[in-house]
Amino acid sequence: MPQLYLKEVEPFLLNPKNGKQTAQKLHKTSAIGQQKVFSRHNTKRSTSLIASDALLLCLEFFQVLAVLQAMSLKWIWPETWLVRTNFVFIFTADVWEYIKVDCGAFIGVRNYDTPSATVSTQFSYILAGWAGFFALLAVIWATIKIVLHKRQPAYLLVHNARLQRAMVIIAQVIALPFGVSAVKVFRCTSDGHMSVENTVECWSGLHWAYIVPSVVGLLVMFVVFPAWLAWRIRHEAMASAERHHEDFLKLKEVEYMSGLDVVWAVRGLHLFSSYRLRAVYYRPAVHMVKLLILVLYAATFQNTGAQAISMTVVLFLVVLLVLAVRPFRLTVFNVVMVICYSCLTGDALFGAIITQFNPTQVESPWLVEPYSVWILTALNGILLLGACVIFFIFLLAYRLCCQGRCVLEPLWPVMTAYEYDVEGVETQKYLAAVLRGRAVIGEGMIQALFGLGIILAEAEAHIIEN
Repeated sequence: MPQLYLKEVEPFLLNPKNGKQTAQKLHKTSAIGQQKVFSRHNTKRSTSLIASDALLLCLEFFQVLAVLQAMSLKWIWPETWLVRTNFVFIFTADVWEYIKVDCGAFIGVRNYDTPSATVSTQFSYILAGWAGFFALLAVIWATIKIVLHKRQPAYLLVHNARLQRAMVIIAQVIALPFGVSAVKVFRCTSDGHMSVENTVECWSGLHWAYIVPSVVGLLVMFVVFPAWLAWRIRHEAMASAERHHEDFLKLKEVEYMSGLDVVWAVRGLHLFSSYRLRAVYYRPAVHMVKLLILVLYAATFQNTGAQAISMTVVLFLVVLLVLAVRPFRLTVFNVVMVICYSCLTGDALFGAIITQFNPTQVESPWLVEPYSVWILTALNGILLLGACVIFFIFLLAYRLCCQGRCVLEPLWPVMTAYEYDVEGVETQKYLAAVLRGRAVIGEGMIQALFGLGIILAEAEAHIIEN
């Protein structure tokens, strides 16, 4: 089967202002059959989600680690580790646990319920802070919508789509932080009082004042939002085979980048364009996993052994699913997921082991300090250095090499790679035809408008003479 190259449609991609210069640069590249060099036009539009996916993925790892550390305050992990790494709670905005350790209210005794009076803040202030944050977010969203509606700017649908995308990213970021604070109202001490407000009896009148708004927020964040995501993805993911899925995404991406269409942005293809066909529902599935973690966090509050074991099982199943499904289109993301979730599974497993032994009867030196601290340092050192840091170094190096033309193809799968063969001859023919058609229509419209202007000018002059 003959190979087609995007050089066939380059005349229709050139900017009229610098078309000659760009064409001269492109003609300097090697001919077909020689060494392929990646080169493409610099456009303002981009469909690459590498940066956002990498940041969100690494943030997700540290958020899960922060939830494990919050659980480990009752398991407990080594007190030295908990005190020195108290900053981890920043990733989940867990103000309660952070202040508990920072102010000295935390006592390193297994299953110890810290009296809420010893913590130098009130939990009601934290919930009020979340309510204020959501109110501010709603005001900002409404203001932007009103401004867009009043001004009616060009590409209004694109602006609305970008606002929607920003809200999706914000929801992904704050899902676990909000959930960790919300499910705390369900945790009860052994004497039947709220763990975060010891003066309130569980399931009494005042307790419901905490429960009702928390339940509403949790339903919106972990039921309504992922259901909406799944609905959007189901209506936009049109492929039935892996190869068709790749071709469909590449086609819509190149149409968006070249200015042919805005379907990629308006129809929300970014919701699943980072994932393979078998993992298009990755985002709502991750929300369900987070919900499961939060349920275990609250439901097993008084049973540390069951909590640690169940968390180990859940995280291990996540590792197996990633190995089986390989959700991301970029292999490096799948590798990082396996490494990081394996480290998190090791953290939970270590917690499960220490909960099975009485602290006064531990025989293994690896379960007491300083050896236990070394174990956690090794696990989370791999999580930080071996995965996240190397991850960003790899992405940065690939980016620099790609710009320096020392690699054969870009990291993100794209179709607009000059002198790089495009999968699917019919897809290439369609792309070339659309580009040529747009160029012809654009030229015809200009001529038509010019002719109409001449006719109107002549008519105006005729009217003035008469």
